[in-house]
Amino acid sequence: MRKVAGLLSLLWVLCGSLSAQVSYSSAITNLVKVTYNASSTATVVVASNLQSYVTATVSGGAVSIVQNSTVGAATCGEIIYLLGGSSANGSFYMEGSYKATIELDNLTLTNPQGPAFNIQNGKRIELKSVEGTV
Repeated sequence: MRKVAGLLSLLWVLCGSLSAQVSYSSAITNLVKVTYNASSTATVVVASNLQSYVTATVSGGAVSIVQNSTVGAATCGEIIYLLGGSSANGSFYMEGSYKATIELDNLTLTNPQGPAFNIQNGKRIELKSVEGTV
């Protein structure tokens, strides 16, 4: 673990020069930011206040976010997932039991092996497009 530009970073080397990164930031609140890049990798930044409530894993361009069962109004409240970037071999999986918002910020995401989006949540999921997204 190392400190990089104010973010605590956990870095897992997947293979060769490919790596995936999950970081925690105190500069944001109730936000999970996922950025896909053309080299089929993704970076996830989780707000520090969500560290106890969200588990994020990344494998290449596949991102998995699991909320634990204590997420709710009395703990951290609604979580916003901001997804941006581009991947021709990526996916976003989110599992939870409390309402959430997914915001698309100029996202281009495809997955030749299965769904690009897989949301497993019985509550309200609001889907928004950030201004300027086509």
